[in-house]
Amino acid sequence: MQSLSKPPNNRNVFNRLLGLALIGLLYSLFTAHNQFQQGVNFYEQGNYSAAVSAFQEVTEQDADNAEAYYYLGMAFSQKKEFDRAIAAYQKAIAFASTTTKLDSIYYDLATALWKTNKSDEAIAMYRKAIEINPNHMGSYTDLASILYERDDLNGAITAAEKAIQLNPNNSSALITLGAALSDQGHQDGASVKLKQAIALAPGAAEAHNNLGIVLIRQKKVEAAIKELKQAIALDPKFATPYSNLGLALSAQGKQTNALAEIKRAIDLDPKSAKAHAALGTVLIAQNKVSAAIPELKRAIALKYHEAGAHYLLGLALYDQGDRQAGMTSLKRAKDLFKAQDRMIMLRQVEQVLQEVQ
Repeated sequence: MQSLSKPPNNRNVFNRLLGLALIGLLYSLFTAHNQFQQGVNFYEQGNYSAAVSAFQEVTEQDADNAEAYYYLGMAFSQKKEFDRAIAAYQKAIAFASTTTKLDSIYYDLATALWKTNKSDEAIAMYRKAIEINPNHMGSYTDLASILYERDDLNGAITAAEKAIQLNPNNSSALITLGAALSDQGHQDGASVKLKQAIALAPGAAEAHNNLGIVLIRQKKVEAAIKELKQAIALDPKFATPYSNLGLALSAQGKQTNALAEIKRAIDLDPKSAKAHAALGTVLIAQNKVSAAIPELKRAIALKYHEAGAHYLLGLALYDQGDRQAGMTSLKRAKDLFKAQDRMIMLRQVEQVLQEVQ
């Protein structure tokens, strides 16, 4: 007689399926781990495209892997694909419980935002990194730079000083601090900081440029020209030293040479507010006031907080008979100089306003 087969034991089936599932899961995690390490190796070798592919595969297998999203963001940043980097960093933050690098993620997110001209968001992210790690030197250093770009001189000075407190050999923070102190009229203090930066980083074109500005303001024009030419030699594609060299040559009465240098700066960076303001300055020195006005307006359109451009525009408009517009520009310059704590320039524009009112 043929025997009947026994029905399968449900518990045994469940255990077998569970075992298979666990094996599959463990295999997936093992594969993801290997893929992650391969991605790290590609990244460290500078093969960022391969790194992107590797980390994308990791996130497909392990969707809440913050470390993989962080490295993916860094790889995109190296490829200058900043929008995709931002998205990856934001994913890493969303899964922050799986990483101990949250301060670094916020820092790199801030940097990517800065690269895409999202300054307000970048500042917020640098401050978030500092909130998580009050000793995050890189965040203070870059926060100082971005605040200086926005003419928040007091904020830039505070952040730069904190960065230097954390690392006295921080040449980048010293450069920013020197520039901000100079803009506020503290030329001796600025000179000290910039010379320290140059001693630490002799090849930093920005430090030589900023020292050149200090020397112009100290009326040491020959020494300024030497520093500005050194900045150009170190970085021939850096537009700012050319425009500052133009201002120094103009101070020597060499207006034709001055114009040539400033136009070179504009060729290198057509959106440089400082270069257009410098061109307006030299045109005024040549008594070409009507030609200076559109250049000064262009500088303001590019960077509204360029207080010096408002000041010169006010003088130029007043000179050309448009007194109401001239007064408006002078008052804007006064407000900006006050907000930036540039007291020497503030007193100067106040004196002009008293004379013309």
